[in-house]
Amino acid sequence: MLTETVSTAMHFSAQTGGKDYAEELETLASQTGVSITNKPQINTEWQDTAKVVGVAKRLNSLVVLAVRPLQFLKELTFG
Repeated sequence: MLTETVSTAMHFSAQTGGKDYAEELETLASQTGVSITNKPQINTEWQDTAKVVGVAKRLNSLVVLAVRPLQFLKELTFG
């Protein structure tokens, strides 16, 4: 409902003010798809690469904590 209201307001503003909101409307539709329907923004051909990058990021976080013992203790305490 809110997305439709914002979209309608942007269309009305574009018609009366002459500014083009095509890019903003496309971003709004894309973000709505991600947050409501859990539709991924990544193309299907890049999803495997994204999974590998995600695993690498998690591994990097563990390595950083292992190398810095005080940071590890802080994360254990506050986490």
